[in-house]
Amino acid sequence: MKKTIIAALAMASMALTSCFKTDPTVYGCTDICNVESSALISDYGSTYHVMETKVQDWKSRSRLFISYDILETVGVNEYNIRLNDATDYTVKQALIQSESTSDQQGRDAVYINKGFFSGSVPYFNIQCVYAHKKKSTGFHDINLVYDDEKSNATNLIFHLRHNAFGDTYMEGVDISDCESVAECYSFPMSQFMKKGTGEIHITVNYDWYKTSGNTTLPETMTFDTSTTINF
Repeated sequence: MKKTIIAALAMASMALTSCFKTDPTVYGCTDICNVESSALISDYGSTYHVMETKVQDWKSRSRLFISYDILETVGVNEYNIRLNDATDYTVKQALIQSESTSDQQGRDAVYINKGFFSGSVPYFNIQCVYAHKKKSTGFHDINLVYDDEKSNATNLIFHLRHNAFGDTYMEGVDISDCESVAECYSFPMSQFMKKGTGEIHITVNYDWYKTSGNTTLPETMTFDTSTTINF
């Protein structure tokens, strides 16, 4: 069985657009940013200076999806903000299928909860979910693998791969002894999205548990989305 999930494209940019008003304080904005020189640099070109924060360790992190309030406009696309919340996104390069190893192309279950494009790089940002044994500290390897055999300039095919190295739910393991975890990744896509191509269709295949939830043989699901890349 296949299941298709449609992405909410440009989610962060739409949220930003609704924030920039003339009010002295604007609440409930979101954006995705890189941390640079104690400031937050948005994928969309804005610079945020954190004047108040509920996220004490944000300076030690590298890339964040943030929730914030605008306190003051201090320049062109430059703002003083109150940082209310932040979710880490790990930047990771996509792999090439013909060049990657079997470990990197693991087939343990993983699920795409949401995905969106951002910035001029551009980034493809994914929140994924997988199961692991309770109290486990084992390493889980998540990779986005480019299918260089089936893809072309306007139709890019990827596989989201998960290698749990045995630390996951499988037949014979009580599901109550497992728990789910969400992780977020940002994959730079300029290597695959060429200048002047126009609209590009992205398909990401991934393996998740069958509906019965009692087998190690996952079903293949798809995440489909399209975007227009202008360089």
